[in-house]
Amino acid sequence: MLWRESRIFGGRAMASSFLTAIAGALALTLAQAPEPEAPEATRDSEAVTQEMAAFLAGQDADSPLIDIANFTDGVAAAFLAEHPVPGLIVSVVSGDEVWAAGYGYSDLEARRPAGGDDVRFEIGSVSKTFVWTAVMMLEAEGLVDLHADVNSYLDDLQVGRGGEPVTLAQLMSHRPGLEDTMALFLPDMAVLDRSEALARIEPRQVAPRGAATAYSNWGSALAGQVVEDVSGLSYRDFLYQRLFQPLGMHATTYLEGDAREDQPPLSVSYHIRAGAPVAAERIDIGAFGPAGSIASTAADMARWMQFHLQGGELDGVRLMPAETHARMLTRLYDERPGSDMAHGFMHWRVSGVDVYGHGGSINEFLSMMAFAPELGAGVFVSQNAAPSLSPAFRLPDLVLARLISQAGLAREPGEAPEDAAERARDAAGRYIGNRRVHSGVERLFAASGLMTLTAHEDGALTFVSPMSVERLAPAGEDVWLDRHGRAYAALRGPDGRVTGFTDPMGVHTYERVGVSTDPNLLFAAMGLALALSVTTWLGLWRRMAVPRGPGRSVSVRGRAVSVFNLAAASLVIVFLVMAGAAAGELSSFSLELMADYPPPMLRAAMALAGAVTVAAVMAVLACVPAFALSGWSVWRKIHHGLFALALGFLAWALVTWGLAFGGHAGG
Repeated sequence: MLWRESRIFGGRAMASSFLTAIAGALALTLAQAPEPEAPEATRDSEAVTQEMAAFLAGQDADSPLIDIANFTDGVAAAFLAEHPVPGLIVSVVSGDEVWAAGYGYSDLEARRPAGGDDVRFEIGSVSKTFVWTAVMMLEAEGLVDLHADVNSYLDDLQVGRGGEPVTLAQLMSHRPGLEDTMALFLPDMAVLDRSEALARIEPRQVAPRGAATAYSNWGSALAGQVVEDVSGLSYRDFLYQRLFQPLGMHATTYLEGDAREDQPPLSVSYHIRAGAPVAAERIDIGAFGPAGSIASTAADMARWMQFHLQGGELDGVRLMPAETHARMLTRLYDERPGSDMAHGFMHWRVSGVDVYGHGGSINEFLSMMAFAPELGAGVFVSQNAAPSLSPAFRLPDLVLARLISQAGLAREPGEAPEDAAERARDAAGRYIGNRRVHSGVERLFAASGLMTLTAHEDGALTFVSPMSVERLAPAGEDVWLDRHGRAYAALRGPDGRVTGFTDPMGVHTYERVGVSTDPNLLFAAMGLALALSVTTWLGLWRRMAVPRGPGRSVSVRGRAVSVFNLAAASLVIVFLVMAGAAAGELSSFSLELMADYPPPMLRAAMALAGAVTVAAVMAVLACVPAFALSGWSVWRKIHHGLFALALGFLAWALVTWGLAFGGHAGG
């Protein structure tokens, strides 16, 4: 049974801005100019009351959806009042019953309300669950082996040459050991044949296969190519013929070019600028579509959840054996506590109950799907702006927790171990995400993903990241729970030391910050070089203001080094100004920028970083004439030595973080 509702809520826009990794890395931001506010949505309370009355009238008195509809209605109203999100769609599955609703607007300019079955939202990486379902269907048919080299299934592409074989098991667990790449969002890549696009931007292997969880869009697209080559159907045709049509997901599209006139329109998505929504331009990832190009309605996504809640069957249509589907909800790697991946689905727990699902983000849409087989319930949420993760990423857990409580399935969290305080101290420190680019200027993006753990005497940890601050309570050996009951876990190496940490959704892991991955060293190098550059110019001012003593003269070589130092100091200052401008240019980073990437200011900053690096080498070489042949005072020689060291330190940092001679995605 499907219940459809549409809600229109109003709320005051709240100022919000995003710092990108480069903004964080350079520690400089530029203010955005205010933009005109979009029309404010209003809530038609009479219509809401009528719709809710109609919904309640059609429900059995003991239906859990009565309470959930009211609960979701209130939570969505609160979210949209607090966060400047124009529209939100939700579907809730409980047994055979489905409730789908829309809140706010799918198009502010046209004043088009968002509804549960009359508008499509882009679901981003939730699309990956279709890739992995397709892989498991082929596995059930005996066409693929999850632990075999994927090259044995590819027609026009070979990957991982010279390295360890890559398997589907590693890809669906996000453990192929690959660095991240932004190149798949470049328009030039989107229009290529998938095999060619995958080959052009194949990421480097930076970790042993199977060792660390590091989310990979490229790996998911590669799995889509396996589906295509093994099935004999294009990936698009596989989705429509073997998934969408059999499951009755008639409103769902793979690429936006597939959309038919009789299908619901695609919602507009929005940037939030100066606290107001501004329509965003969308990009199509084309060749990499398996990683995140599906758009769907809340009602269709409810059918997708029902299919998985019913063990691979919906309305009498079975797409894979029940035993295969049951295996799909187990972990391929189960060596760690806390959350992890289960055959392509994120696996975590809510109130002690196993939950499976996936999150997604593309073109300013944020989406989350979560279902609990033990409960027979699932929740899908998508929002059409991204000023906050709260609505899309918090609502599913809140709804599931309420249903779990009503069903009496909630379990007590684990108890703190006797050595909880010691374990917290072991875990304390600074960490960097394993999902990151390891080369090129995009390496800077990892600088904004640092996470810090602080230990407390009661064994608790304070988790601080750019997205949240959480106090984590000990709930087992090397396991901590946040206030929402989500589990975080410490990872220990062979020597027993904590070497990493997991996120609460199972899709990301962190490793301890090292010398080459510590952005604070980049900041320190910038600050030190700036200080010595300023004092270089102050030295010139002092020498011009204070007459030189009798008998003291500076040689020609000394004057030449002086001129060079002033030029190098000026270069450093100009570079830092340009770096700040680049940070401001990227301070509201979105996929739209990939159409002309890198943007002009970043290109200029990269060129100046290269020049600074060359100047650093020259400053070190200039130490010989400065110390032996310049005729300078002792203090001036010391200053030059410190200036050369500061430039050398900065050059090392710029090369290490990819700003100097590092290249860029697609370059």
